[in-house]
Formats: sequence, structure tokens, C-alpha cells
Amino acid sequence: MSQPNSDPMQQILQVPCTGVLVQLTIKQAIAPQTVMPHMPAEVRDTVLLYLDGHINQWWALCDRPGVVFLFNATSVEKVQQLMAALPLVQQHFVDLTFTRLGPLTPLRILVNAATPAPES
Repeated sequence: MSQPNSDPMQQILQVPCTGVLVQLTIKQAIAPQTVMPHMPAEVRDTVLLYLDGHINQWWALCDRPGVVFLFNATSVEKVQQLMAALPLVQQHFVDLTFTRLGPLTPLRILVNAATPAPES
């Protein structure tokens, strides 16, 4: 077992990836009537990703056509593989943005500061 790093700044910078946020937006050049015939398969495949435990949460974008997915994953590469199978991605109708997420590590400073030193 490795020893914990006692440097608070290093603890903040070391963020393990515990999730991947994906933003999927319809390309501006793609007309809605082009996308709609593919939506039943897109929704079915997305629901299956959710039911298989890959997608934790999902939301619609309020300001443009698209969605945001929060994946239970430790690598962007795995999520890219899962997303590549979706019909809208295969048809090149969407733009995708992938963001690695992890625990809010600055909280370690607060936890460490609140923990009293062990008595000798």
C-alpha cells in the first residue's frame, strides 16, 4: 500500500477519474427532419446504456438541441467506445465533448485540518 502524500497541493492535483461527462449537440448544419428518423434507435440504445449501468444521469440542454450524460466510467476512451455505437454518432450528426470528472479533492484540506492530531 502506498503512503499518502502529505503535501496538500499534490493531494488537490491528484484527482482520480470516477466519471465522464459527455455533451452531445446536434451539428448546426443538420436539419431536425434529418435526425428524427434515427431517434427511436438512438433513444433505445441510450436507455440500454442506462439500464446496463453505464449512464448514471442525463439531462437535456436548455439553450440548444442536445443532451448531457454522466457516465460511470474511469476513462474517456471507454465512454468514446460506448458513444461510437449510438446511431446519431455513427451518422456524424452530432458533436461530442468529453470531460473527465473526479472527487472534489480540495475537500481533503478541510478534512485534514479538522482531524485532530493523534495523541502521543
